Amino acid sequence: MKTDRSLSWLRDAVGGIKYRPDRKRVEKELYEHLIARNEDFLAQGVPEREADELVVKAMGDPEETRRMLAEVYKPFWGNVINTLLTLVVIALIWAVFALVTNRYAFLEMSSYAPPEGTVVERTIPQSASVRCGDYRFRVLRASFAKNEAGNSELIVELRAFTPDPLLGGPKWDYYHAPTLIDSRGNVGRIGVSPQRSLVFTSRWMLCYGGIDENAEWAMLTLPSPEGPQTVPISLREVSP
Repeated sequence: MKTDRSLSWLRDAVGGIKYRPDRKRVEKELYEHLIARNEDFLAQGVPEREADELVVKAMGDPEETRRMLAEVYKPFWGNVINTLLTLVVIALIWAVFALVTNRYAFLEMSSYAPPEGTVVERTIPQSASVRCGDYRFRVLRASFAKNEAGNSELIVELRAFTPDPLLGGPKWDYYHAPTLIDSRGNVGRIGVSPQRSLVFTSRWMLCYGGIDENAEWAMLTLPSPEGPQTVPISLREVSP
């Protein structure tokens, strides 16, 4: 068949069969039948294009055939297999997303990028962590810095980990940011809204003013479904 009329009819007719192996088998059988009918008309001297038209007319309404085949080919295992394939695809997408998330989540950043216009004076690596609901938070580093106005700030770099990558990172704003108090009783004033510098890793930059540079430590308090959770921050560099 050199025209597409019969092939178009065939595609429409088998389109309602959801299980691919059944659809391919029925499509092959109908195709062979169309070829045979077409050859019969050609043997009778009917022109090729007219023969194709007669074949399509003889086969009837493709939509009716589609509905009939869809009713006949509803195998239980076919539906089960289609469902399983869908679940496998979803699981693979989830796994890839989790792989990307975890790959970056556990990488130590080679360069420290404080807010624009901030000059870092000294940085103290950290290792303390705390669990808050579905998240585990780890403090990576704390830095004393001068902002654009020349005021001293403590910048805390915090990273959130979660067993479910689809949860994403926690959502904080200026009014609901973690609170900070140093060992001398100074309460940190949040300078800017918390900034999440990397989406996948939920890496947060928290800037606090009013922290004494001579304090020994500070305590960061994070909101949690179980109540406020605290994590200590060392403000003294450890000698090698």
